[in-house]
Amino acid sequence: MPHVINHFWMLKVGLKQRNANAVLGQVIRIVGSVGSLFGKVPIGNTGGVNVGILEQMLIPPDLLEYFE
Repeated sequence: MPHVINHFWMLKVGLKQRNANAVLGQVIRIVGSVGSLFGKVPIGNTGGVNVGILEQMLIPPDLLEYFE
């Protein structure tokens, strides 16, 4: 559920900025984030529309401890 909530807040930011690309991207990610319930989330992906939905990214060392 936290995964979906994060995308909801990112959607609100996109709406506030009147960024149609961000809004559409977050709507798609909210629907797709159901996959996180089954462990189908790419590790380290920031969830922004400037990153591919399935792209894995390195987690910064200062944040890594929270994922272990």
